Amino acid sequence: MTPPSKYLIREIKELSRAADLEFRTYQAYAARDALKCLVGGNLVLTLPQGTGKTFVSQLIAYKFLRANPRAKVLVIAPTKELRQQYVRMAAWMGGISPRISVLHFREPLSSVRKQTTRMVEAADIVVTTPEMFTNRLPWLTVSSFKSIKLCILDEIDLWLIDDYTDPEVDRYHAAISELKTRLKHQGTHFLGLTASALSLRGRALLIDDLKCKESAPFHPSIVKWLPKVQIELVGCLDPEVVAKDDEISERSKDLWRRLNGETNGELKNHDDDFWSFVKALSAGAMGPAAAALALALLDNERQRLQLFEDVPLGKEKVKKAAKLASRLRPSIIYCREIQLVQRLAAEPWRHPPAIAHSGLGDRYLMETLRFKSGDSDVLLMTRDLGKRGLDFPFAKSLTLVSPKSSPLVMDQELCRTRGQRWHRRTKTVFVLFYRETYEEEKMRRVLGKLVAIQLYHRFPKFILSHRWNKWLKKRPALGIVAYISS
Repeated sequence: MTPPSKYLIREIKELSRAADLEFRTYQAYAARDALKCLVGGNLVLTLPQGTGKTFVSQLIAYKFLRANPRAKVLVIAPTKELRQQYVRMAAWMGGISPRISVLHFREPLSSVRKQTTRMVEAADIVVTTPEMFTNRLPWLTVSSFKSIKLCILDEIDLWLIDDYTDPEVDRYHAAISELKTRLKHQGTHFLGLTASALSLRGRALLIDDLKCKESAPFHPSIVKWLPKVQIELVGCLDPEVVAKDDEISERSKDLWRRLNGETNGELKNHDDDFWSFVKALSAGAMGPAAAALALALLDNERQRLQLFEDVPLGKEKVKKAAKLASRLRPSIIYCREIQLVQRLAAEPWRHPPAIAHSGLGDRYLMETLRFKSGDSDVLLMTRDLGKRGLDFPFAKSLTLVSPKSSPLVMDQELCRTRGQRWHRRTKTVFVLFYRETYEEEKMRRVLGKLVAIQLYHRFPKFILSHRWNKWLKKRPALGIVAYISS
């Protein structure tokens, strides 16, 4: 890899100082390589968590705007947290000369048409969520829209994850489809940012449709910043949960048998994409009778997910999660269900914990801020909020009350409190699971994929203790069909 010019190195050092950040050599290499690719087309830039993707994208935007002074850059961030993070980190752009105007496109500033039109016209960079911008496209002048010459898609894999347990998997994909088509038609360049491997749907959009090149630039200076996390499993045993899991399996076994008959045996051919296929059946892909059975199967399995979150039964995970969090503060506990957050909040904590879930609206941002500022040493939150943009590197422990089926989602969740390789002690994340239930199979399956992740094909991202490494290798995980049939 040829080094960047001395002028570019010096310039990025100055910009790093302006942003009050330490200069990192690999960021100059990444920005230089990305700009070269964007001259002739579109790009997906992959940099691991904690290595400063956001700042690299801002360096790219800065150089792009300097080379195209009449252009605008549109930054699409899939969550409020990421949008706020980008704007907060871009504050340095307003202090350089000539200054770059960064518009935080949000309510209530964007609620008046005339005001919105003027703000976008005056901005060099517009930072927004997909829905916010696409819903106001008619308010933009033709010249403003045509001046968007670079579109940065932040954390692209976040809104392209295919997970049947998430009812909003298509939310961002649908919101951006019209915008993508219009920008592509006028020759706008696209820069996708990600820390994870692309999903199949992500590759279809970015590689097949937008013809993006892929770049994962490596420079030795990046090694010390690479995330390194130890996963420590916590097996829980509750006879009541085991019995209920067996009941759910019996119902699922009967529904699977009937659904397989209704599809003339087609269900047997979808072990690799079982839940995606069942979801398609529930939408009517093979008629109303199959749809009714598929819906019943999905509903039955959602009860299993609730069961593993100690809702409404169970108490073992509540006790163990609270004990772990109390021992290693400041600490965070991720839950799937709001009810579990509430149950944990009722535990006898030394100080009142911060609580964040979707039922609080935007008030959850104040709760996370209370935790970050040290007013509370425990944060209880639902996992739908624990997405990118909410990082807690200062936390001593993170506890996930249950594993998820998607390694892409787990990859991101496990790195919210990540440690870097230059730290003397590796950060540990606790993952709870119910033994002798389907959750044990789920844990085996997703864990096997996580420990196989190697950054730049040589640096393991997740490690296990000898005990759990031996447990993982003992036998392969059973899929849902094999489990309910056993």
